[in-house]
Amino acid sequence: MGNLSTTYGAETQVFKVINDKYLSQIKPLITNTCLSCHGEGKLSPWYRNFPFVRGYIDNHISRAKEKLEMSQGVPFKGKGKQSDIFWSITQSLENDRMPPFNFNIMHRDLKLSNVTKLKLINWFKQKRLILLKEDL
Repeated sequence: MGNLSTTYGAETQVFKVINDKYLSQIKPLITNTCLSCHGEGKLSPWYRNFPFVRGYIDNHISRAKEKLEMSQGVPFKGKGKQSDIFWSITQSLENDRMPPFNFNIMHRDLKLSNVTKLKLINWFKQKRLILLKEDL
């Protein structure tokens, strides 16, 4: 039992260190983009008032949060280990799957710059290496 407790303590510490960096360095960069669907969802465009559009957006956000919920910080809620989740985020950014095309079209002013995207990719890759080392 002592080993389990020690492992859990190390896991908690790793997540705390990564989460502190996430909250200070990354979350401010993604509040109006990624977290619009995978977090607090505070973005409420004028066109959301149309009933059919509201349903579409609400359904999209609901599905997005089922796959990945980032608002509470690290560890993120999602399927798989955190290292897998971080890999998926990196792949989605590198392959321009996130933010989705329709989000970028409707919110051109919120589109991630290439510099921001590269910063996010590098951050998630670096933190994933830490998670892999700890098997998290």
